[in-house]
This record gives sequence, structure tokens and C-alpha cells, in this order.
Amino acid sequence: GSSQAPGSLQLRKNLNSLTPQEKHDLIYALIAAKKFGSYTGPKISGPDTNSTGFNSSFVAAASMHGYPGLCPSKENIAAQCCWHSDSRFLPFHRLLTAQFNYALQFNETYKHVVLPYWDWTHEFNKLPDLFQNLTIINPITKKTLDNPFFHTWIPGVGFFHNGTSKALINLNTGCANNKTLLDDGVTEFDIKNDKFCANATAGMSLLMNMTLYALSERTYIHFEWQLEQPHNIVHTFLGGSMDDPNYAAFAPIFMIFHAGVDRLWAVFH
Repeated sequence: GSSQAPGSLQLRKNLNSLTPQEKHDLIYALIAAKKFGSYTGPKISGPDTNSTGFNSSFVAAASMHGYPGLCPSKENIAAQCCWHSDSRFLPFHRLLTAQFNYALQFNETYKHVVLPYWDWTHEFNKLPDLFQNLTIINPITKKTLDNPFFHTWIPGVGFFHNGTSKALINLNTGCANNKTLLDDGVTEFDIKNDKFCANATAGMSLLMNMTLYALSERTYIHFEWQLEQPHNIVHTFLGGSMDDPNYAAFAPIFMIFHAGVDRLWAVFH
């Protein structure tokens, strides 16, 4: 987005609608947010053997979700802070999305950067290019650079790369186009017996169909429950760290995906 005066509203844009300059600034804002020392807040400690490395603004924001378990249980055991299958699912992830936005703005150069959203409800045959490859073309200089959205380093765990999108794409388009899906965990039996495509509207992607069903609900609690179902499908079928609540938030695609989830809650309002 463009520069905003302090205290003014900052509007999220569709990821696919970013200008070359906005995309450039988003990429470099994440590079800056991942740098060691970009987080200077209260110390974040993981398990005894993994207590170092939580000192970048991006990692600090991601740690609010699952690993390293900053919300002790009643037994004082490290536990995830995230809420799922609960009415607090949307408010919690709205707060987390805001924290990622603040992380991107940590560097004064990128105070104007606003986290965009990925509209994953529409049929797609590939992920946005920001998430596809280890390298990416700088939209301004046209030079090749390491893609900070493709992988991330998790303290005490190591590097994670984005999972393949093949399973999600096959599933999302299969209901609309009546394709037979025989790989990545989606079987011909599943499709023919409507395990995933129950009541799907002909010609409409599965995720859009499920989202419209959620938006038709009259109460927040029913909307939240229905919206969490396509949300879960995206996490599961993207794979990689996105398929593990402990590590999902460390995948940069997570924050842009959840900006899209948050947008749908705003639409429901």
C-alpha cells in the first residue's frame, strides 16, 4: 500500500493487484523482518534446547501461534497459543495477522508496507509467484534474488520450504471440473463419494463453494465454524510446515493466507 499518516487506516490489497513497487517493498520488508536483531522486545524462549534465535521480528510474530509454546497449560507445560475449532479462532488470528504487519514495518524504510491478502477462494492452477520458487525476480531491477517467501528458518528446528501446491490445486479444481484425482491423498473414491465435494456447485471451485456457504450463515458462531473448514483444507493440502500447527506460522505464505481469512470475516460483518 501507499504511505499512511500515523493513526490512519491502512488498506490491504489483493496480492495479485500489487504494483511492481509495492511488491518490491513487500519482499524487502520481509527480508528486513527476518534479520537477526530486528526484534528487540521481551525475550522469547523455547524449550531448553531451542531457547535462542527468536530475535527477528518475523520469527517473534510467528512464535505467537504454535512453537515454541508460549502459553503454558494448566500443568505448566509449553502449549500453543493459537485457537482452532473455537469461537476465538478468528479474533486470535486477526491479532496474529496484525502482528505480522507490524513485523514487516519494523524497519523505518518499510513503515508504509501493508500486508496484502491472497484470495484463495477463486479457482487457481498455481500459487501466486511469490510462493513458487527459491528465487524471485526483483520487480524493479529485474535481478534475481533469494525469495524470502519460499522458505524460513525456525529456531532450533532448521529451514522449512513451502510444500507442493499440487494437491490443493487438484482438489480445488476437481469439484468444479469433474476431474478424477488420483494423487496426493485425494482419491477417485473420495471424489465420487463426495467426501470433499458434497453439495459443490457445478463450475465453482470447492473453496469458493465452502466460503459462500459460510457467508450465508446468520450467526458468528456458525460462520466461524463453516469458514474454518476451507481454511483447514488449505493448510492440509499445501503441506510442508503449513500442515503442522506448531510450525505453520513460520511459513511466510501463512500470514498472507490468513489476511485473506481475516478479509472474509470483514465481509461477513
